[in-house]
Amino acid sequence: HDNYVFNVIMGDKNYYSGYENAETSSEYYSGEEKFDKSYLDSVQDIIQQGEKVSELMEDYYANNLVMDSFAIENQKKLFEILLNSDGAVLFHCAHGKDRTGIASMLVLNALGVEKSEIIADYLRSQQGLEKYIEDYTQNAKSLGYSEEVISQLLDFLSVREGYILAAYSAIEKECGSVENYIRDYLGITDEQI
Repeated sequence: HDNYVFNVIMGDKNYYSGYENAETSSEYYSGEEKFDKSYLDSVQDIIQQGEKVSELMEDYYANNLVMDSFAIENQKKLFEILLNSDGAVLFHCAHGKDRTGIASMLVLNALGVEKSEIIADYLRSQQGLEKYIEDYTQNAKSLGYSEEVISQLLDFLSVREGYILAAYSAIEKECGSVENYIRDYLGITDEQI
């Protein structure tokens, strides 16, 4: 479950989920961005197994990010921090699209934002990823990775409407609505919102 980490910054306090202490988490995300070809190797393995990254990402959103007990506990922690904050709260993860995307989806839904606006907001996250994706794919090309690997890598590094829709679908199938999920799974009442 170490892949479900997000950092919440509130005032001068940092709250980390998924790691034993803040020092470990901050070391994980700090420093200069180094090229890590493990994403490429993973994509290559996925292709060799006859699977597609986009389908695995949809499953990841539907299961790991919303229905997994560890994810639910971390979402509860985020809502507790938000509800007990006297000011602004910043939350993020490594790329700001998957875990943060789901957290934003839940928070915005709790605040009454329309589903179409939440999806549009999630899709806007792509704009902030473009330079990173461009640099990463250039490095992949220079290392000789195939076009198929690079194409499926884009499905991993990018936001896709199908991903957030998979999360919505899983929640609606299990709980009937996001509001029910927030109330029944996260334990947040309408009065608290």
